[in-house]
Amino acid sequence: NSQSKDIDLRHKALISLLRLYIDLGALEDANFTIDYLSKEGNISPANRFELYKTLAYYYESKSDQNGVIGALDKALSYSTTKKEESRIFFILAQRYQREGLSALAFDEVTPPSISMSVDAPLTLISALSCFTFS
Repeated sequence: NSQSKDIDLRHKALISLLRLYIDLGALEDANFTIDYLSKEGNISPANRFELYKTLAYYYESKSDQNGVIGALDKALSYSTTKKEESRIFFILAQRYQREGLSALAFDEVTPPSISMSVDAPLTLISALSCFTFS
């Protein structure tokens, strides 16, 4: 759908194609799609939000934690609901904590409104991380 005259539909289709390539492990094709999207202008905020979340998935598939964090951080700028925003903050807090950046997880990533709900699960995750489950 790279030829569609409906720009939003074209971008949505390309983002879906990117996700499909990632699901299939076709990372070279995903790279071409990312390159194509990076040259596109006028991507709507809703499509940018989906694109950055999909890029986080792409970086996760490549085990690039910095890429995941960067993409999720950019996705926050385009979030339109508190539920999605809180979810991304929580994931970012977990990522920062896994990277040994607990101060960022608690002080910079976690907004005050959800601080209490994030502190407990992150502490539990830290406590459980020293156990091996079989």
